[in-house]
Amino acid sequence: MKIVDFKREHITQAKTLVRQNFDELRLINPNIPKIINLPEMVEFADNNMGIAIFNDENDILLGFMSCYGPFENAFRNKNVNGIWSPIHANAVINQVGIQKDYIYKRLYEHAAKKWVEKGALIHSITLYEHEKEVINAFYTYGFGLRCVDAVRSLDNIKIMQNSIKKLKFSELQNHEYTRITNMKNLLIEHLRQSPCFLNYKTMSESECLEKIHQNKIRIFIAENDEKIIGMIQIKNGGENFISDSSEMQNICSAYLLEEYRNQGIFEQLLQFVIETVKTNGYKCLGVDFESFNPSGSGFWLKHFKAYTSSVVRRIDG
Repeated sequence: MKIVDFKREHITQAKTLVRQNFDELRLINPNIPKIINLPEMVEFADNNMGIAIFNDENDILLGFMSCYGPFENAFRNKNVNGIWSPIHANAVINQVGIQKDYIYKRLYEHAAKKWVEKGALIHSITLYEHEKEVINAFYTYGFGLRCVDAVRSLDNIKIMQNSIKKLKFSELQNHEYTRITNMKNLLIEHLRQSPCFLNYKTMSESECLEKIHQNKIRIFIAENDEKIIGMIQIKNGGENFISDSSEMQNICSAYLLEEYRNQGIFEQLLQFVIETVKTNGYKCLGVDFESFNPSGSGFWLKHFKAYTSSVVRRIDG
């Protein structure tokens, strides 16, 4: 094998591998939308942070790994730089006799050397969830699972009945967005606790509104006797190029008051969202979530099918 820096002249072959891996995903998960054009990779070639591995005999690209970064304060860790390799920034050939996990290990060994030399001590790599041997290879290199992307069709979900008579579901209008600030802060407080320990700060009404408008977020709520008890927020785009599909909407925030859980209420709210986005012409609904949030991940994996796993490692500084 020949190991070289990832350059512009490698992009054409790299895109072929990314397309090949994506097409395999769509065979496994038919809810994944069709993607015509892949994202550009020039930045990955020009930042001198990538690695490519070729077959010595015929100069065929076996795999590549590149990234965004380095960027400061990775995962809100003050003064710690990190990189991120999304699903279109790494790929290995699908071919009999090629051990994908071995190629990925070699790629990471050489790429990680570059990243650490550039001062990036947090490494985040997004992989396809069905590539179990590849994910396990990164676990053996000290990585842990952090984030998951999942998707579902807009088919109806199974809902159990509840006894709440004054339950109401609706989409908030522009002038009502400030009503959601308290729910957003309750979610933040939940994510700050064990076992998540996410370093989020509570938000003022103005900060909450700014984020909603900046990201063009739509907000769906469940109310009991005019009190908001649950919310789901959605937007265009997510954490990867698949979620950017015009056929897809993505859940970016969700919360239900603890005393209303396990009664089928959140399923009803999700069903209301599904019916709305279906009416709007979308074909699927996505969500990304932290794997270490047990209440959230348990719900999402019950109703959605995971398609990526993002693994993270922190190098001892």
